[in-house]
Amino acid sequence: MMKRKMITSLLALTLMTTLTITAGGFGKNENKKPQLLKGSDNKEYQYVICTAQKDGSYYEAGKRLKSLLGQDFQKNRPFASAETTDGSRQNYELMNNKVCNVMFIQEDYLAFLEGKDKTFFDDKSVITLDRTENVQLIMKKGASQEKLKSKDAKVLVGLINSGGAASWELIRRLEKGYREAKVINGDIDISALTDLDRGKIDAIIRTSHLNPEYDALTQSINRIKGIGFIDFYDNNLNDEVNFGDGEKPIYKFVDSVLSSGLIYDTTVKTLETHVVIVIDREEMNKEQKNKILKVITQNRLF
Repeated sequence: MMKRKMITSLLALTLMTTLTITAGGFGKNENKKPQLLKGSDNKEYQYVICTAQKDGSYYEAGKRLKSLLGQDFQKNRPFASAETTDGSRQNYELMNNKVCNVMFIQEDYLAFLEGKDKTFFDDKSVITLDRTENVQLIMKKGASQEKLKSKDAKVLVGLINSGGAASWELIRRLEKGYREAKVINGDIDISALTDLDRGKIDAIIRTSHLNPEYDALTQSINRIKGIGFIDFYDNNLNDEVNFGDGEKPIYKFVDSVLSSGLIYDTTVKTLETHVVIVIDREEMNKEQKNKILKVITQNRLF
């Protein structure tokens, strides 16, 4: 059984942090100097945070975390650097290569990693946030999800290292019928929506927090008459699986609101996962570790 420090309770983590903070002593790590990593600007920071693309919520949350960690006045720079990346899959690769010591990642991809990489999480702290992510299926209106089981189907999943690409990889493991479809990588933007409307691609898999009030792309999807959100309905997608940490479902089906009316809401069935922050304790001294855990658990990042 791998070591995994899953913290789901603010109270539990706050208590743990309080108990592990000490002042001085003879412990071999008590006076260890802060460990530094280089950001993309080639300057050294106590925390290098891997987020996602610049227009996404992970990057905004990373910037907020950077601000909350404060300023190193001796070096006249922040303690942290918030770095843009392609998403969850690249964040794992960057942390594995000791480029960053803090990363945002989707919980569905985390489950996959725990089964694939048995030792990666031995020296990590994993904090599951309340923030949810929704795996969304976008197709032509009236299209059937069965289309995705054809070898002729073309499915755009975002950039190759994005959260959407990671989610689709998991979905194809759960539902073998989708393995025949051709995977397309690229930006999920307005031009991608027009490609879908014109039939150049058959579906878009998008993983994000679904909030139509603030999400410009969702608003665009709702405005294009020929395309729309399609319900996920295949029950294999919430089967319990064992990726190395016991039998559990990776996803659950939820009804996500697309628009609100006076009498009823328009909803779509999506697959829900959560946002997770991973801390590399091996690349921090005790003071660094306790500081960032305290900041994360005492503040809202989203």
